[in-house]
Parts: sequence; C-alpha cells; structure tokens
Amino acid sequence: MSDDDQRQAPLLLPTVVRTQMTFGGDVDTVLRVRNESGRTAARKPRDWPFQRFARDLDAWMAAQDIPDITNLARLAGMAPSTVWNWTQGHSRPTRATLRKIAEVLEVDVRELEVSAGLSSPAEVGLTQYEPADPVDSELSKLESHWRDASPELRQQIIEKVRWVNDWIEMAQQISKG
Repeated sequence: MSDDDQRQAPLLLPTVVRTQMTFGGDVDTVLRVRNESGRTAARKPRDWPFQRFARDLDAWMAAQDIPDITNLARLAGMAPSTVWNWTQGHSRPTRATLRKIAEVLEVDVRELEVSAGLSSPAEVGLTQYEPADPVDSELSKLESHWRDASPELRQQIIEKVRWVNDWIEMAQQISKG
C-alpha cells in the first residue's frame, strides 16, 4: 500500500450502541461494541459498586477459609471466570447466582444483594447492614496462619505484628502533631 493509499483510507472507529439484554432473568443495560471487522461484543457498563462487592467477597471468603475466587466459583457450581468478571466490573451477578454464592459463604443473600447494588438495605429489610470489614478478613487469615504455624513461624508472626503496631502508634503520634 502506498503512502497515498494510507492517507485516503477512512478511519473506522468502533460503534457503541446501548441496548437492553436479559442475563439470568434480569434485564440489564449493556454496551454493544462493533469494531471495524463487524464483530460485536456486549459489555455492561461499570455502573454498580463492583469494587465494594469484590472487597466484601474477599472478607466473606476469608471468614469461610475459601482461598480465592476460583475455589468459591467451583463450590458454587459456576465458572471461575464468572466470579472474576464480577470483581472486575465486567458483569454483574444476578439474584440467582447470588443465592448460590450465599449458600457457599453462609451469608444472608440480602447482604450480597445490597453489596452488589441490586437492592438497598431498606428494600430487603436489613436494618443493620454493614459492608464486610477487610480488617476482619485479614485477622481471620492471620488466625488461621497462627493455628497452622510452627513455633519458629509463630515467632516471626509476633515480630511482624509488633512492627505493625509500632508503625501505627508512630503514625498516630505524627498525625497528632
């Protein structure tokens, strides 16, 4: 192709169309993207609190000693890519899939619905909803490591916890002035 042909070739941009699609019984808005080859792909916009949902999932998994989303998905009978797509905001869980996850995590499905932005606490009758606390999740992991640790590893854990506590105290003193 000559330089003249390259300059005259039209620039083909992807076409984006907002449409309604059904996902597991729930109707949702998606973006359909058509590239220059004519192929299309549907992507839901990231208009839901997927980051909060991902943090909550981590905390609930830690409480059940489920090490990662691959294991969570398999225990719930779904593909690991499905759960990964939720945590990245590429797709949103349906109420049906949340019921499966709730059984595995031993969590009230209403909490999952609120975390995923499908319902408000008032809509599902939760008077005291609080998102999962990531500190609780990490403490649960630490407790599990402690139970399984050798005496040498326990000593190392103690040293690290003391270092973190010293760091927090120093940061608090600095912030007080």
